[in-house]
Amino acid sequence: MAKAKQHGGKREGAGRKVTNPDGPAVVLAASVPSGLVEALDAYRKCEQCSRSEAVTRAIRALVGKRKRAATG
Repeated sequence: MAKAKQHGGKREGAGRKVTNPDGPAVVLAASVPSGLVEALDAYRKCEQCSRSEAVTRAIRALVGKRKRAATG
């Protein structure tokens, strides 16, 4: 009788580490007016960041503003 293999499969701690304090990234699809996309692209070029980073910053600002309004 052959021995069962002891290797393969998931290992604890294996894989790419999540470096984002908010957790793993999620892909979003959204319909956005072209004027806002142009404004977003102008912002990201000025800030030298990707569209993804610019959208993340905008969402963080929106959520932070709402939190401040609720607590303040």
